[in-house]
Amino acid sequence: MNNQIKLTLLLGILVTSFSYSQSDSIRKNDSINSKILKEYRLQQVSNSKELRLDSIKKSQLEQELLSLKTTDNLKKSELLNQLEELKNSEKNRIAAKKAQIEAMKGSAKGYPVIGAFSDTLFLIYERLGSFSAKDRADAITNRLAVLEGDYNFDSKSLKISTAETTIDIVSGEKILLSISENDAIWNDTTTTGLAENYKSVIAANFEKHKEATSFSTVMKEIGLALLVILIFSALIYFTGKLFKWTASKIELSEEKTIKGIKVKDYTLFDAKRQVNALLTANKILKWFLILLLIYIALPILFGIFPWTKNFSEVLFGYILNPLRKITSGIWNYLPNLITIIVIIIFFKYVMKGIHFLKEEVANENLKFPGF
Repeated sequence: MNNQIKLTLLLGILVTSFSYSQSDSIRKNDSINSKILKEYRLQQVSNSKELRLDSIKKSQLEQELLSLKTTDNLKKSELLNQLEELKNSEKNRIAAKKAQIEAMKGSAKGYPVIGAFSDTLFLIYERLGSFSAKDRADAITNRLAVLEGDYNFDSKSLKISTAETTIDIVSGEKILLSISENDAIWNDTTTTGLAENYKSVIAANFEKHKEATSFSTVMKEIGLALLVILIFSALIYFTGKLFKWTASKIELSEEKTIKGIKVKDYTLFDAKRQVNALLTANKILKWFLILLLIYIALPILFGIFPWTKNFSEVLFGYILNPLRKITSGIWNYLPNLITIIVIIIFFKYVMKGIHFLKEEVANENLKFPGF
């Protein structure tokens, strides 16, 4: 008893220490990630200041270069060298930033920009000014939602505008989103390339919304929905008729084909009870099929309209996900089942062999000395 108590205490200590080491490891990892992120943010502030100074200096050098006379070759060469140094410095700065962002990509969280019909258009990873990545994503989502309600909006009016440190996607006088150099690096592209990509994604989503909410499309969807309702109403009606017919057949079969269930001399079910049991089972099966038809009809109806399509996927998921799990479970169990069948067959023939030997010994056809 004392040994059991000692063993239990030892296991408890080991489990506790393992759990503590795991949580301590998680805290350390979180701390490391937080430290990397903090260092990255500080570096970004420093880089932003350097970028502004380099931009100002570059502009001054270019202006000075333009104002030179054609005979000032020495000064021109000096200015070109300074511009080349700035260009190399810019390359090194971007390379360092890329390395930092690559190191964070594994654990970074992107915040979705949501368009029409709850479609995720793209993810925002980087803060801009005083806006966090989440704030930016939410703000862009809200601006796009406002435009969705404007039936006069044309996706062709979306333009790309170059600002001092960002590239903006604008609609008229409204800025929908600003794309920084960091956003481009997160997406392994250039700011111009990313702006073009985001613009085409937003325009496509607006066109999809416009097409889905047009009068002709809505009328077609309503017509299709009415057809689905008509088909399933007919199926439910004929299901009711079918089970009404089976119920009448069960009642007419009393004392004819249905005579009750007897076990030797004991009557387990007389004909009346058996008929009642069959009628109850008939009614349960009828309502099960009717409810199943309604359940199938609902996601089909929701799937017709784009704004209710998510409900359709959820409802179908309630049926399909358990079926997938059952199928996967059966498939994964097949090797074990085959092993069991092989063992059963093997031992069946072993037992037959033993039985044969037993019969041979009993009939004295096979004799063992001393047995």
